[in-house]
Amino acid sequence: MDNSNYMFQMHLLQKEQQLRQMEAEFKALQHEYHNILNSRFWKSTQWIRNIINKVRRHADYKPVFIDNPRQQDSTVFPTRLPAEEMINTLKTYDVISFDIFDTLILRNCRNPVDVFDIVALKIGYESFSSLRIQAESAAREKTENSVKEVSLEQIYDILCQWIDIDKETTMKYEIEAELSLCIANGYMKKIFDTLRALNKQIIIVSDMYLSKNTLSHILSNCGYYGYEELYVSNEYNLSKADGSLYDYLNNIYSGKKIIHIGDNYVSDIENCEKRGWHTFYYPSCKSIGHVFSTATESPVGDIYSGIVVNKFFNGISSYSISYRHGYTYGGLLAIGYCQWLEEFAKQKRADKILFLARDAEIFETVFRKYVTNIPHEYMVVSRFAMWQIVFTIHTEEYIRFFFLTRARAGDTTIENALSETDLSFLVDKLESENISPDTNLNLSSYNQLRDFIYKYKSLIADYFRPQRDAAVKYFNHCFGNAKRIILSDVGWSGQILLHMRHFVKDIMKRNDVEIIGAYVATSMRKDVNHYVNIGTLNAFLNTYGQNREMYIPIDNYAGNTSVMCLEAMFSSASPTLMEYKLSDNGEYDFIYGNITNVISNINDIQHGILDFISDWLNQMKKIDVKLTITAADAFSPYELVAMDWPYLSEVFGDYREYTDSIPRLGKSRESITLKQIMISRGLL
Repeated sequence: MDNSNYMFQMHLLQKEQQLRQMEAEFKALQHEYHNILNSRFWKSTQWIRNIINKVRRHADYKPVFIDNPRQQDSTVFPTRLPAEEMINTLKTYDVISFDIFDTLILRNCRNPVDVFDIVALKIGYESFSSLRIQAESAAREKTENSVKEVSLEQIYDILCQWIDIDKETTMKYEIEAELSLCIANGYMKKIFDTLRALNKQIIIVSDMYLSKNTLSHILSNCGYYGYEELYVSNEYNLSKADGSLYDYLNNIYSGKKIIHIGDNYVSDIENCEKRGWHTFYYPSCKSIGHVFSTATESPVGDIYSGIVVNKFFNGISSYSISYRHGYTYGGLLAIGYCQWLEEFAKQKRADKILFLARDAEIFETVFRKYVTNIPHEYMVVSRFAMWQIVFTIHTEEYIRFFFLTRARAGDTTIENALSETDLSFLVDKLESENISPDTNLNLSSYNQLRDFIYKYKSLIADYFRPQRDAAVKYFNHCFGNAKRIILSDVGWSGQILLHMRHFVKDIMKRNDVEIIGAYVATSMRKDVNHYVNIGTLNAFLNTYGQNREMYIPIDNYAGNTSVMCLEAMFSSASPTLMEYKLSDNGEYDFIYGNITNVISNINDIQHGILDFISDWLNQMKKIDVKLTITAADAFSPYELVAMDWPYLSEVFGDYREYTDSIPRLGKSRESITLKQIMISRGLL
């Protein structure tokens, strides 16, 4: 093929790259636009929404909708040329040249200087990172070569004049930190390996202060070998930045058709093309995925950002939006909570941790696979089942929960209300108490039904005895020999925790067992705050007394919907428990309700959560520095999308929620999708 055809192909290729990059930048800006609806912005603009709500309530108000379409099938980030197309183009060249960092090699951190933070932690010198940056600048100013290229040793010669550190040891720590954070770019690795198998002539060209030996070690550590030569700027006192290194290489590869691939548009593209080379611009993962730069400014936030952008923006694979959501927003929160829970359990000298169904199921999986050998177990519970077994000690609350709520709705009869709460055996006794089964249950008839239930309290208690007996057997099984037990759940009010404490003490007579809660987060109701204050209920993210800025208010539509999405992120594909029961042979058993309609979505999210945790823990082993994931670190990624309704609608739009909070037995409950809820609440 003649040179004009080559130039035409490369022109088309460059145009396609530009279009892909523009699309990536547009999507990033679009994402940031939606993020102005995050939780903090939402709180600070309450006064604006109060005015909007008054307008909406006006009789003449008519909504106006602005079309703001979003990509519905978000399984692929269309920002990279498929590797196969890239290979087909590159294999037509005599020499293929690659840049190293952000091209062949990716660092699992936000910025290259984050490497210095790892060194600072190892040597215990908190200002090391900033001084290291300044020392490099000083070394470049001091050097006599015109391109201002320096070596790591020259940098440390200056740094060691400023601070009292051992030069060789600290340089060794920096190189180790680089090695620990560097990973192969899967997209480029596939291209590199294919070209090598085709016996293509491959060279690697880098502007870098690290030595050629160190860079060779990094490359081989990431699986790159079989290239012809590695050219490093500080070895020649030449640079890609001013084009002098390309001039040098033109003498070596004279007459060869060369293409260079890199991420720096000036050094790798413009300067290269001026020397007659063809180029392929590969924008760095972080430049495409920069929306994740809002993670906390901490070593944890830095490494989190690197792991996420390198996972999703290198171009090698595509993932479902559910998987991406679990990996990006659920993984750090899950491992942060589980590590906190482990330390909390040790502080409390807990004998066992029980992960409550269903939302804590993923935490039990994380604990079992990655965290600790503290005894723990997944425990099948639900509010409906707990209400039945604590009926005798929480009778008034039981009546209010099941019947006052229905009375306020006013859309069912007394007979239906009894049947839906598994009390249909009382229907035949209604007429003897001058109550018609067809009577509408409303606020007027509520007290009559309430008195009726109290009159037959002992009969109801006898009816629930098998459930209580089954629960006693099951709880004893879960407790085993443990005396100090922690219950794990997502949140919020701790109702199951409190019911279980009363059941264990008053029904099981197990005064030897102490139970406390360790949740992801709590609400800030006054009654909840009381139990937080005395240490019965504890939380990782926030309570009324800590991290209040991370609290998502659940008493308004926005906060309530955001919490629904947070719970959905940790939801289980397992069915809901309706009742404990005794089997024919007298052992405990369970009666379950319906199975969720989004099993594949849930599985994808959990897969993403577990994959992130695996990648995170592998990275922690490599850097060999203990980092604590604080509540701020863990919550920061989710906060980015906590009230991004178009995005949350894409992820959770098909999830279904019941139209009311009233549990029903033996009857299908009306449900709507989360997207419908968002629309009905004016969030979409």
